[in-house]
Amino acid sequence: MGLAMIFIAHDLSTVRALCDRIAVMYLGRIVEEGYTSDVFRDPRHPYTQALIRSIPDLDPDRPLPRHILGGEPPSPGSLPPGCLFHPRCPSVMESCRRGGAPLLRQAGAQRAACLLYDEVKN
Repeated sequence: MGLAMIFIAHDLSTVRALCDRIAVMYLGRIVEEGYTSDVFRDPRHPYTQALIRSIPDLDPDRPLPRHILGGEPPSPGSLPPGCLFHPRCPSVMESCRRGGAPLLRQAGAQRAACLLYDEVKN
């Protein structure tokens, strides 16, 4: 039909079922984008990884995930320098704390706004 639609949701299970492409946002900025199947199979940004790990499983014998993501998001009125996610990121590097927010970089089949992909192009 040549139709495009923007679907905004916090329910990742619904997004996975309805969307061909996905853009994950943190504090109003896109941190990862790509085909939905690629992002769910191999999430590249640490925030996307935490979101996907937090999707509830209907199996009552499977324990709920622990320690999904530490810390609190910063106040939108007082954003940190560098990567906005660095105060909560389990993969934080010193370079994440400086400069401006990272731009989207090719990270495998997706693009991710993460300095982890400066050196190694997957």
